[in-house]
Amino acid sequence: MSMTQEYITIIIKFYQGYIDFNILIVMFSAVMYIHVDIFRQLFIKIVFCIMLIVMFYLLLSCL
Repeated sequence: MSMTQEYITIIIKFYQGYIDFNILIVMFSAVMYIHVDIFRQLFIKIVFCIMLIVMFYLLLSCL
């Protein structure tokens, strides 16, 4: 197999994986839509925690 053929097969595999990933996202968002309130609360908590960690890190770097 030449380099070009390997490159093409990698692109095809990546493209197929990308399509599978999109299907997974669609399925996941359909499931998430059922539990949208729970996920929203969870997401807000996660974002809040990340913001706290970042603010703490910035505070430490200032000292």
